[in-house]
Amino acid sequence: MTYRSLPESLRPVADAAAAHLRRDRGTRAFKVEESIHPDADRPTLHVETRDHHLLCIEPCDGPEFPINVERFVSDCARLVLPVRLFVAVPRDPGGKILTRAMSTGVGVLEVSGARVTSRLEPLSLALAGLRPVERDAFPAKYREALASAETTFRRGDPAKGCANVYDEIEALSRKIAATSYKRGMWTKNNPTTKTIGIDFAKDSWATIARTLHRQLDPSQCPDLTEPLLARLVSITPYRNAVGHKVADRKSLMQRDKTLRTRFEDSVDLLGELITASKSLKP
Repeated sequence: MTYRSLPESLRPVADAAAAHLRRDRGTRAFKVEESIHPDADRPTLHVETRDHHLLCIEPCDGPEFPINVERFVSDCARLVLPVRLFVAVPRDPGGKILTRAMSTGVGVLEVSGARVTSRLEPLSLALAGLRPVERDAFPAKYREALASAETTFRRGDPAKGCANVYDEIEALSRKIAATSYKRGMWTKNNPTTKTIGIDFAKDSWATIARTLHRQLDPSQCPDLTEPLLARLVSITPYRNAVGHKVADRKSLMQRDKTLRTRFEDSVDLLGELITASKSLKP
């Protein structure tokens, strides 16, 4: 391949990395030093994959990422670009590069002549830009589920990651509804759930959320405010809308941007519901 900007010493590294990925991943031919977005640095090599991501290679020779790689990672996260980036290094990458790569979602290829070893797989940089979940702010019983949801999201299945958080919100909101009803906190309370036609375990989540929003007496549990319960109602349709398959890169970018926002909002909502329902001990 013909390079204009890449230093001569790193060109064999880039060529070997590209050849490896063509053999190992079945990629098409890589484009050389071409723009992927007007507001992002140009990667040394990139190719569009069959799932509409951009697979990029950036050779580097040093104990740390060069500034252009750091800038490129930041650009991709900011612009929600569906990029998976490998840095290719002509020796053992060492602890600094591996640590930084793991924290940013960048993959690492170790290149020794024609031999290439994948030391770390990349994540989509659009997803790696997700705001970290502050799990220690949640009760212990929620932390494992939130850790799993965040890992699932970052590793390339944002729809499933969102769905995992929705599962926790649904379970909690069903408990809130059942507990508040049994304690006589509804404005139109009846002796049994049967008489109001609600099955707290089996009715749809949307039905439970709407009924709770409509029936809960705000004076009985003032922390469960009307705006908070309205937010609960508003997210219930997203459960069945997170798994749609994308048809092209533009659709993928829109999906990732939407799901990143939804994931962050759903984690916030879960935390607020937990705090607001403490007095109920649902």
